[in-house]
Amino acid sequence: MSYSIQTSSLQLNSHLLEADEWIRIYRLSGKHQDGSKLLLGAAEWDHSRGQVLRFALEYSLSRQRPAGLFAKQFEKRNELLSHLAFNGGPSILPSVVKQHALDDLFQNAPLGFLLSHSYVMGAPIYSLPVLLVTETHDLSVRKIDLSQGITLKCNSRTIEIPAQNRNLSPDTPQLPDFSYYDAAYAGDTIPGNGRVVIQLAGNSIARVHHTGYLQNPPYRAAGLVLSIRSEALPPMWDMKDKELEIIIPGLENVVFGVQASYYWEKGKGEVETDARLSTYLARDPEPAQTRYLLGLTTQKKWVVLTLPHCDSPWRGLSLQELPELLEEMNFQWAIGLDAANGSSLYRGVQRIRLSEKDPDEFFNPFATDTIQSGAVSNAFILYREKLF
Repeated sequence: MSYSIQTSSLQLNSHLLEADEWIRIYRLSGKHQDGSKLLLGAAEWDHSRGQVLRFALEYSLSRQRPAGLFAKQFEKRNELLSHLAFNGGPSILPSVVKQHALDDLFQNAPLGFLLSHSYVMGAPIYSLPVLLVTETHDLSVRKIDLSQGITLKCNSRTIEIPAQNRNLSPDTPQLPDFSYYDAAYAGDTIPGNGRVVIQLAGNSIARVHHTGYLQNPPYRAAGLVLSIRSEALPPMWDMKDKELEIIIPGLENVVFGVQASYYWEKGKGEVETDARLSTYLARDPEPAQTRYLLGLTTQKKWVVLTLPHCDSPWRGLSLQELPELLEEMNFQWAIGLDAANGSSLYRGVQRIRLSEKDPDEFFNPFATDTIQSGAVSNAFILYREKLF
């Protein structure tokens, strides 16, 4: 990937920062059409080595931390060497919780789908594709939604909610015992009128509303929502912070997975976004910007592309500029990753410094200030198995 890149709105030159037999790290520097400076970091490795370089997803729902710290914990726990660490799927920042008057349990909760070690931490309520890693370490991107129904388990009680109970409006005659709501729901309120309305933050119960007569709570597309006839409510399902096991068909061989914050595919033109998901994404002053993506090129190379930390002096890359750049770089597809508090790239546990002009505090992987350290709720670790 060592070449010059020219589009109608961007001009970039690549410079190899470091390389080994596995991964190559580049700095891409140049300008926007208006003359403002642009700086990108890129990591590249061969798809054919996917069976050797493997993916793991580390997460922490209690506290955000830099990807480098996730890598350090992964190495200590598994006695394996991490080659690369980068941001995972989008999550809800404390500032977004306050802005939208959400409960505190939503802080750091996944926005949409999150799967770690075959356990669903967040339901796929949005329309965008998800990135999946299988038991055989293959990666794929596909759309997973709740159009086929959903199964929930808690305290040895299993509830199967069929597809016909999805996104039912308050004026639906004879509402079933259980109904569920995702971001495809067109209404503004959830059926109440004496029912129990439960909103999940990831897979944890974050809000429980025992509604009164003709009372319909407002709908927020920050997590899966359930509406349950009060007489059918299973024991302890109205306890805040209680975890529900979410079972989704077709994921039996999938180990890790994250929600895309946007998606682009060669030949389809514009970047695909989801308006309801975008509502809860923390954004730069210019709303339609991207700072972090993972994609596969037509030459079968994996590429992570990132801008410097969100507090750095460089302007972001707009979603309008992105398709032409990805075409020029021969991407086959690309998904947006989380970059709300930072967009750093880590070589193992060490933060990669894209420019000597970057302030030092942006590149301290263990800083306590979550904004300056680029903290995230989940991160991908690229590692290699031990050789015996």
